[in-house]
Amino acid sequence: MKGFRATDSSIRMLKASALLTALLSASIAFAQSSSFADINKQDSLAEIEKVCEVLTVQSDGRALNIIKRAMERDLRTNYSAVRVLHSWGAKDPVRIRRDQNDLGHNAVLFLSPLKRMGETSVDNGKNWVTFHPDSRTLYIQDSPIKRGVIGDPSVRFELLKRNYAVRSEGSDTVARRKSSIIRLVPKNEQSLFTRRFWVDDDKFVLLRVEWIDRDGTSRVVSETISIDFPESMPPERFQIKIAGEPRTIHVQAPQRMATISDLEKRVGFSIRQPIRMPFGFMLTGADAVIANNRAMAALRYTDGATNLTIYQARANAADPPWRPSQARGDFEFEGLLIAVEGDIPPQGRNAVIVAIRESTEARENALIERAARAFGVRSSTVRGLRAQGLGFDETVASLILAGRDDERRAKCVGYFIRGRDLSDFSRFFGKTDSDVRRELASFWEAR
Repeated sequence: MKGFRATDSSIRMLKASALLTALLSASIAFAQSSSFADINKQDSLAEIEKVCEVLTVQSDGRALNIIKRAMERDLRTNYSAVRVLHSWGAKDPVRIRRDQNDLGHNAVLFLSPLKRMGETSVDNGKNWVTFHPDSRTLYIQDSPIKRGVIGDPSVRFELLKRNYAVRSEGSDTVARRKSSIIRLVPKNEQSLFTRRFWVDDDKFVLLRVEWIDRDGTSRVVSETISIDFPESMPPERFQIKIAGEPRTIHVQAPQRMATISDLEKRVGFSIRQPIRMPFGFMLTGADAVIANNRAMAALRYTDGATNLTIYQARANAADPPWRPSQARGDFEFEGLLIAVEGDIPPQGRNAVIVAIRESTEARENALIERAARAFGVRSSTVRGLRAQGLGFDETVASLILAGRDDERRAKCVGYFIRGRDLSDFSRFFGKTDSDVRRELASFWEAR
């Protein structure tokens, strides 16, 4: 995350990790996984084809099929590539070499600009190691693969279908590879990027990624210059070899919490969980970052294509985890310092900030009590649904469908945290999705 104090090793490593996350987020397959879901079933290609046949005219089946395959294979394919990455808003691009195997292990070497040449990041599935040659410092933390925070593509695909129109735009050649061009248009084009992906026709790896804002301004954020697909990758590709003895710092990785309640206990303060997130964003993970008695919470969200994180810390801390930035839109709210980061335009970020500001503790408590009275359950039941990561719409919908039945309510929650829409499962509970939406609207209209 930008602006973190460099005086602390863990925070510095988190900043480097956030940069790599931003670079990797150009990949449709990259997302933090949900610790709230127990997802074991992968849709087969035949099932995907069947789903594509009955989708609305907003998306075409071939494009959805290609995106689904890219989500599954982009981070799980053997390849060695040279790419140019150009973050939105950044002046200068970076050039990297990325080696990857079919287990998701990867090695990234910065080739340019000069000030970053030689920086290396290696994830071998056990450790994530980053080397900074200028300071000859080696940072070591547990691998995201080991920690289980690489997202399940089936959840992301469900969200993508719901929040974007997905269309084919012909074919092209990138890095001497034939590719299909897929356009993702968000339902809210005024607040989110439209995205175009050039997907390898054979390997389903992303070769080029372009973002387009509401004014039509575009930028290619990832361009593959060359790429090879070997049958296997030698293990030594995922080892850092350094002459001499670098300074080594072991960093505590962000800790994935099972629920919001667990996160609050770990960081030692109450979390402001948005009551109604805009644009179809779903919570996919809640992390605690602890360093030298400084605690920070990180709520991870995705809408299927866009990733964002809401960082929170005590506003009155003598030494906060990061320096607040007015340019970025950091703000204080109910005793918390809050920052919103992600691959999202300023207008989209502002909408998320408004959603947070509307989620006061008093409003949260009032809504919980209203829901408890309306559905004849205890307020602790409503709080429990929120603690599992549900927005308030999903919380109320679960109560509409299941009421006091704990088992049915758990099944309903399971559908939501798998990215499913009401129209996919409400009939299993004896209601149509339109019935549920009418009751949901009545709840919000009540006083």
